Amino acid sequence: MYKKLIFTFLIVILTVCVFSQEYNKDTLKYKINESAFHGGLGITPLYGSITVNYEIMLVERPNLVFKKRGFRAGTGIYQYYDDGSLNVVINYTCLTGAENNHFELGLGAAYMHFLTTSGRYIVPAPNIGYRFKKPEGKFVFRTGVGFPELIYLSFGYSLN
Repeated sequence: MYKKLIFTFLIVILTVCVFSQEYNKDTLKYKINESAFHGGLGITPLYGSITVNYEIMLVERPNLVFKKRGFRAGTGIYQYYDDGSLNVVINYTCLTGAENNHFELGLGAAYMHFLTTSGRYIVPAPNIGYRFKKPEGKFVFRTGVGFPELIYLSFGYSLN
């Protein structure tokens, strides 16, 4: 009796393990690389910026709307019509999409240090945009609107 029960239990466990590995292969097919560097330009009539960012995706949930979630940290130089600033941004980022095209949404905080007035502020740093990245590719293209960049265009390299 116990031998049949143990044999049945082993068959069920092995079957679950085999199907779990098969499911893993399917989800990894569309996996976005985990970390990336990207630099960008933000341009409006009275404003310009140059930024460098590092991004790491920590959570992947293929069945949810926002499939990837992670953090972005960056720094940049910003020129306003009468002043400039050095900024540091930390942002929580969410991505949709499973293949090449992704919608990105982010919210975080920016530390802004103005150069001529010596003002220092911590302000919200939201962004909403489009991202192009092939699942197995290294090239990252981003565009959208956000703060402090306003309208941005960004190119980058994925590390994984």
